[in-house]
Amino acid sequence: MTIIKPAAPKLVVSRRKFIRGAALVIAAPAIIRPSKAFMRGGFNSGVTYNDGFANAPTGTAQFPSLLSGYAVRAPWYVAGVNYRVGINTSVTLLNPSTIPTSGNISRSGTVITLAGNGTVLDSYDFSLGGGFMVSNTGTNCVIQNCNFDASGANANTQNGSGNMIFSSAFNSNLTVQYCELNGGGPTGLATEILHNVNNVSYCYIHDAPNDFAEYAIPAVWRFNLMRDAGVAPGSHADFFQIGGAGAWNYDVQFNTTYQSGNNGPYGGSQGTQGYSFEPNSPGTVTGVLAFCTAVAIAGGGQADFVGVRSNPTGAGNSNVVAPGISVHDNYVDPTGMSSFYLTTSNNNNAGALVTFTDNVNMVTGSLEITNGAHS
Repeated sequence: MTIIKPAAPKLVVSRRKFIRGAALVIAAPAIIRPSKAFMRGGFNSGVTYNDGFANAPTGTAQFPSLLSGYAVRAPWYVAGVNYRVGINTSVTLLNPSTIPTSGNISRSGTVITLAGNGTVLDSYDFSLGGGFMVSNTGTNCVIQNCNFDASGANANTQNGSGNMIFSSAFNSNLTVQYCELNGGGPTGLATEILHNVNNVSYCYIHDAPNDFAEYAIPAVWRFNLMRDAGVAPGSHADFFQIGGAGAWNYDVQFNTTYQSGNNGPYGGSQGTQGYSFEPNSPGTVTGVLAFCTAVAIAGGGQADFVGVRSNPTGAGNSNVVAPGISVHDNYVDPTGMSSFYLTTSNNNNAGALVTFTDNVNMVTGSLEITNGAHS
């Protein structure tokens, strides 16, 4: 099937062939930073971005017209818009009831457990039989090409966690890639979809009653599409949430978020914060939020694009530590947001440790300023 492409960037594309049981290694992007004039000027074939297109799965993008009609949009290939994310269309999914009851991949009822080092769980349909969840106790394990759906009868009876994928340690280096994860809507999962997942790429994550994800040290998110968080009544969700003690580092680039609001099934009943760099004391946080596209339609219930807890215990104490947090080159429709930037501190910019550069309002074509007002 043909992937819809923007009009200009000339990229050499080599599709990755999927090999069952072989872990895929996603290299960290080598970022080429354009000038402000170019960022606001549209496509340019002289600039190359490591935007995920080259290794995207086959098939049609989920929302090819999402960015139509804006004054400006990102000049790279956008996940879920210019290329599809999720399971490769050539993959045949297996029934998880065939998984044995012992070994590094084992099954007990509707709970699948990963153990060992480097174990790969590939090509299963975990929506069958009322729904399965995966619990990881191993290190360097990989879950790929799998379908999850929490709208079935087993959504909140699995392992008592209320998660779709749960890892027992912050730093197990668990990878989830090329998967689709449906949180089940308002009556789905009791908590977040992903818990302690360190590397997330090429996933379509959607209809989350609460958070898309919680925790993990470090966390790297690349080339994902996330639609509709906080759809459970009374939810106070986040795209991701980090916790207390720990040196949290989040590297978030080339992702797409879409709060469908009045255009979607939930109307104004959604309630979520955006990307939250907000550990509780004594936790610290560093990271980057860059080259992302965010659309919040009116009624999307999104409090902010990014939130930072810079000094929760007073003006002299900051949870943001060197080298700080860089928020740059993001394209945002803030219509359904209360603000672009939210802090829970007295120091709105967290000093020199939180920097904002070239973040663009797609509706107006102008830059967003850092105090939360729309420019």
